[in-house]
Amino acid sequence: MCCYALTCQAGVIEMYQQTLSTSSALVNILKTLGLSSVLLSIPLLMGAGTVIQRITIEQHLFYPSRIYVPENSPIQLIIHNLDTTPEEFDSFALNREKVIFPNRPTIIYLPKLASGEYGFIGEYHPDTARGSLVVLPLHEYKAQQQSNSLNTQPDKGGEDANK
Repeated sequence: MCCYALTCQAGVIEMYQQTLSTSSALVNILKTLGLSSVLLSIPLLMGAGTVIQRITIEQHLFYPSRIYVPENSPIQLIIHNLDTTPEEFDSFALNREKVIFPNRPTIIYLPKLASGEYGFIGEYHPDTARGSLVVLPLHEYKAQQQSNSLNTQPDKGGEDANK
């Protein structure tokens, strides 16, 4: 092998070793902080602007059965099945099918969606397990979120909170 090839090969090996030492340092920092590298990588995989919505399956019903999200945002549905039997999340409109095992959460990733209503069912209990994902323009979504937050204020029991 000529000297040039050996020099190039040595340079590549040196770059690889530097990358490994940087990665090792990052892993050591994470271990020191007590944080799992898997947990830290989740936001990086999801990307900025991902909307996270939680759904619960209980007594073969989806709670909430109507979910609102803004248009043109990636979506992450976290579905937790509280029933003792499995359920299958099924949506032709969303092109998704996923078995949700009992007492376990499952994540379903959805791409950016245009405005509209996308229905889903629990295939094992289609008469009761029904829901929809409503994708709204951003201004309508913000107004809907603000309306929900006003409606969920705790009851003060008729007392003035400033007293």
